Amino acid sequence: MLGEDTAVWTRFLESGDFDIKEVWYDLHVGAEVKGDWDGDSINARIARGVTRKRIDVVALVDGVYWVIEIKPIAMMFAIGQVLVYEGLFVKEYEPPRETWPVIVCDTVDEDVIPLCERLGVVVVANL
Repeated sequence: MLGEDTAVWTRFLESGDFDIKEVWYDLHVGAEVKGDWDGDSINARIARGVTRKRIDVVALVDGVYWVIEIKPIAMMFAIGQVLVYEGLFVKEYEPPRETWPVIVCDTVDEDVIPLCERLGVVVVANL
């Protein structure tokens, strides 16, 4: 997470509004950048470690896995990110529970609220 994201996440945690049971940070998902290195060489391992997508947070909340994108302002690109991350999380980890795409933010671009509702993206704004 970037520093500005960490501040948003800290405010969310300090609110105590949700009962978080488990949490994972910077969870790698998706494909790594392909190169001409050998299967398990040091270069291949580095590529897997630094070029895959990273989910900011996955948290177990009320029996549901929240796949969380953290942004100071919930805008259009956050919706795309969290939907892709949730899909990749389900594909790679096959979680035994329901998953929800969630954006945790300080403020919300009001133009994206109807789209979030239509797509099932939960937005939690720090107040």
